Amino acid sequence: MGLLAAVIFYIFALPQSPGQRAVIAVVIVVSTLLLVLLLTFIDAAYTLYQTRPSVLPRVLTGREPFQGTSAALICLLEPSDLFFHGILVSLYRVAEEGIELPIGAGSVANIQEDGNILIEVTQVFKEQEDFAQSLRQNKAGALKVTRVKPYMHQLMFRTNEEQE
Repeated sequence: MGLLAAVIFYIFALPQSPGQRAVIAVVIVVSTLLLVLLLTFIDAAYTLYQTRPSVLPRVLTGREPFQGTSAALICLLEPSDLFFHGILVSLYRVAEEGIELPIGAGSVANIQEDGNILIEVTQVFKEQEDFAQSLRQNKAGALKVTRVKPYMHQLMFRTNEEQE
């Protein structure tokens, strides 16, 4: 496309000097190649964005809380750049219909040297206590359908206040 435009412009160019026409033709070809290269990079970046894997870490293990903590549940997560020490987190389980149901809330207690994230779940909703017990017992099925998100929606605060 750029080469064709350069040849046509070269033939019908206003400047009559062959040197000026050659410079204009080279500028058109190089500009067209740069435009095609830029569009290729934009398309590649968009494709990578669309096909990126989930950034939420998987739950590796669940267990009973440590002595002396106010936690109801302890979970170890894969490394993730979304989490840092002390932030509030919310836990969900994916139901059969694909709907994420809230389990409870807690915070990041530690980012370990290997990058794994230790969270303390301090509040478990009453209707999710059986599922939380499955997590404490480190059941693979429960671990697989649990999602931990690095924020806590304001509705979780309201629901917690209503339970008390």
